[in-house]
Amino acid sequence: MEAELEAIHQMHLPDGHKPIGQKWVFKIKKDSEGVVVKHKARLVVKGYVQRKKVDFDEEGWHMHYMDVKSAFLNGELEEEVYVFQPPGSLLSLGFEKSPLEHAVYKRCAGESKLLIGVYVDDLIITGSDDKEVDRFKKQMIELFQMSNLGLLSYYLGIEVSQTPSGITMSQVGYTKKILEKTGMSDCNSCQTPMETRTKLSKLREEPPVEATYYNNIVRSLRYLVNTRPDISYTVGIMSRFMEKLTTQHLATMKQILRYIRGTLDMGCIYTKREETMKLVGYSDNDLAGDLDDRKSTTGAAYFYGGNLITWVSWKQRMVTLSSCEAEYVAAAITTCLGTWLSHLLADLRKEKEGAVILRIDNKSTISLCKNPLYHDRSKHIYTCYHYIHENVENGRIIVEHVTS
Repeated sequence: MEAELEAIHQMHLPDGHKPIGQKWVFKIKKDSEGVVVKHKARLVVKGYVQRKKVDFDEEGWHMHYMDVKSAFLNGELEEEVYVFQPPGSLLSLGFEKSPLEHAVYKRCAGESKLLIGVYVDDLIITGSDDKEVDRFKKQMIELFQMSNLGLLSYYLGIEVSQTPSGITMSQVGYTKKILEKTGMSDCNSCQTPMETRTKLSKLREEPPVEATYYNNIVRSLRYLVNTRPDISYTVGIMSRFMEKLTTQHLATMKQILRYIRGTLDMGCIYTKREETMKLVGYSDNDLAGDLDDRKSTTGAAYFYGGNLITWVSWKQRMVTLSSCEAEYVAAAITTCLGTWLSHLLADLRKEKEGAVILRIDNKSTISLCKNPLYHDRSKHIYTCYHYIHENVENGRIIVEHVTS
């Protein structure tokens, strides 16, 4: 706040001008444990008192330019506006932007590799050489007013624990906030996020419920899925009823809250293993699981070096006629994800990745991926889903059977 006050200079008000009022906006910044780490203050101008065509937008005035530190973070727009990131300082420091993930930058010098993940003004830094990491930090501090927070422990609501045995990512603090916000902090926990016998529909005649409360919970849980693959499918299902929901949907949602209440400490653990660094994927589906349109839901997950690195639960775009077809569509979607991951890893590691292994629990689907003789039974499937057959033929994908 002292820096803001030092930037203010008193001036005589010219004749014919009307001063605009100001106000302080205060905010408390907390860490992952909810402990106050910083009191922030911003001085804002009450621009809403200006009159169009009177106080601004006049012709004949001289235009001046001022640069306000982090001003782009302070304004709130009514519309969503997306802009391209301009060529910036990371490029000037010898970094290349990954063509497959534009928020990731890389710099290689001999055997040394440095990777930077960027989200607005927050950076995640990792590399094979600690000296290169320190050198980069010094370069950035010379260019910007930055804070060196040391080893990563908290990032965008995600708690990170780094030990010699591995890295753990969780959202304990964020989960507690969800439970507090919904009044479920002291609820009884349960063992599963959803009962297998639960059947949800938009058409069932039940009393409607207020949508805002439900939709806010869904949005919060969708962010929690970043470290909780165990609720990915259930949260995806609940997201389908944000426009038309009933007491049954709300009861199912509360079961998810009771489940995360009993699994607060769960998250993702990444350990260094002796096994080969291979990309291994799994795909599955629930045949005609949506009661309203009878479309299936694809579940996909990829492991790298034995560690889970990505997972999705997506509703399929077409109605399939059998479990074999539903599995085939799921496998094609998973293949697309695996192809992108393989290219991204090859780009970051500067090493060519081997074939992606895809494990499926349906032998008929595996035969369909390999054998074109099944054409008569699959020619009605959208052409884009035959992408997996092409990848199996050229050896980029190896399909294997796995028990359910």
